[in-house]
Amino acid sequence: MVTRLSMLGMVLAIAVPVLAGPAVGTDPYAVAPNAWTLQLAAAKKQARLQNRPLLVACVDFVTCGYSKAWDKNVLQTAAWRTFLVQNPMFLVMLDRSKLSSAQWQTLTAGYRSASGSLSFPTVAVHDPAGRVVRQFVARGVNGASPGFFTVVREALGNAGGDDDPVAPGTVGFSVAAQTVSEDDGTVVVTVTRTGGAAGSQRFRYATVAGTARAGADFKAVSGTLRWSDGDSGSKTIPIPLYNDGRWREPVARTFSVTLDRRSGDAAEGVVVQTVTVLEAEDGRPPVFMPPSPASGATRAVLVNTDAEIAMMAQSASPVAYSASGLPSGFSIDATTGMISGKSRREGAYAVSVRAANAAGEASLAFTLSVQKVPGYARGKTFRGVVFQTSDGVAAADLHLDALVGIVELKVSSTGKITAKIETAAGKESWRGTWVSVQDDGAFLAVLSGSGGRTWPVTLEPDGILHGRSGTLGLLARTVTVGQAADFAGAYTVDIPVGVLVFDPRDVQTRPEVYGAVTGKVGTKGKVTYIGRLLDGERFSGSASLLVFSGESLRAAGFDAETARLYGCFPIFKALYRRKGRISALVWLEHD
Repeated sequence: MVTRLSMLGMVLAIAVPVLAGPAVGTDPYAVAPNAWTLQLAAAKKQARLQNRPLLVACVDFVTCGYSKAWDKNVLQTAAWRTFLVQNPMFLVMLDRSKLSSAQWQTLTAGYRSASGSLSFPTVAVHDPAGRVVRQFVARGVNGASPGFFTVVREALGNAGGDDDPVAPGTVGFSVAAQTVSEDDGTVVVTVTRTGGAAGSQRFRYATVAGTARAGADFKAVSGTLRWSDGDSGSKTIPIPLYNDGRWREPVARTFSVTLDRRSGDAAEGVVVQTVTVLEAEDGRPPVFMPPSPASGATRAVLVNTDAEIAMMAQSASPVAYSASGLPSGFSIDATTGMISGKSRREGAYAVSVRAANAAGEASLAFTLSVQKVPGYARGKTFRGVVFQTSDGVAAADLHLDALVGIVELKVSSTGKITAKIETAAGKESWRGTWVSVQDDGAFLAVLSGSGGRTWPVTLEPDGILHGRSGTLGLLARTVTVGQAADFAGAYTVDIPVGVLVFDPRDVQTRPEVYGAVTGKVGTKGKVTYIGRLLDGERFSGSASLLVFSGESLRAAGFDAETARLYGCFPIFKALYRRKGRISALVWLEHD
């Protein structure tokens, strides 16, 4: 049974994935107030040392609509940035989608219920000592402004902190690692004192050899750094480097510099810095690098279709490429490493590529899979919409009048593509063919139009086709008869003013609702509709019903129910003797 229907232009957001969540640091030595980090233990330590509260969020920005809503309604707002300025604290983001199962279970153990469950997004406020003073689920009122800030502000009142910050400060290396070349002559290591300057401090430093050897790659040094009471200046440690003038492995050699407190009460910051010394001389063998396939990987190409696979080896001198195991019709360019050609036979081919220079050679093996176009990418008809987009505008923020046209795209049994696109400018024909297949099964094509224009499109394995050309986006899919039958019936919906566009004027001064449309959905997905505006203007037409699962909509950032089916059909018709038009999606929900 169909329970609700509405007219929404912004459902077009599914054409462009929506990425949620703030930037999260991973360096345990770069933990700072008001900056999100993944390092829970390091953040707790710094909160204790600097006497500041700590906020921990447990989320899943890939599959959880509530987490995405909290990000949009709180973390992306100016109110959140102002709140942090007024209430400095350490921030930890535990995102299930970015952690292994073991990491997730370990890091979130302290925030789970007695039964082991955890709701998204869970927010916990700690006092500087590490105790949780308030834990809550940031949904509804508590997941938006001002409710979220009220709850956290009350928790901060119980957390205390920052009234008596650690006066002696923190002494440590300015960075945890740095990289230099052996011909730089000297590497300078900097030690800082931050967060306070009370009391005198004395720290011992020393170099420790690793794959870089003392006397061969660097000069061993040691000594003592001193800060007097009130001194917060930085200290530097110069370490001479040796260049033997010849190439040798390993080409990236490391040693460490350690820092050890001998007197004083300053906190220890970064106490080990790793220095990587790079070989400066030419002469190492080639090293394969992206976009070359990874060793042991599989690259798929289509039978009877021209394809290219780029091989690239890093080298300071010219490289000669060769390959064995390529299917008939493929060859490799000895100078550039580009593998290209067209195979008429399916199969999996074990390919080995060799890159050689004067110093030696490197080899890389991968599987080249030559395959037919699968059933979901041939002999199909796709119908959908064309919508307006632009750089810097999230798809979920598109307005109701973003729909600017409709499309019908047919793929032959051999993978040839023809498309008919209708916009306010008229009807256009586009042609193309599948040119490559990705590891996840998605197919790529480039449609060609008049005037040399191109439109790259991607077909996902679930039958959703999308692409972008300039400021225009395309969204289409196959008609699923079985699912379309679930929506069979008649519907009536009001027409909002926002979907009516006129040239050279619009109807913004008209009533909020400016007419109605009645549609009938057939059991095979065909939709016929007829509408009438308040001034008597009539329109009618037909379309195909596009059906999406709630799971796919949630993955695109919508607060849809996973178990539901959602259908929509476009209305794109001229009005008033083609001086205006109606362009919108009618959206249906099914239990």
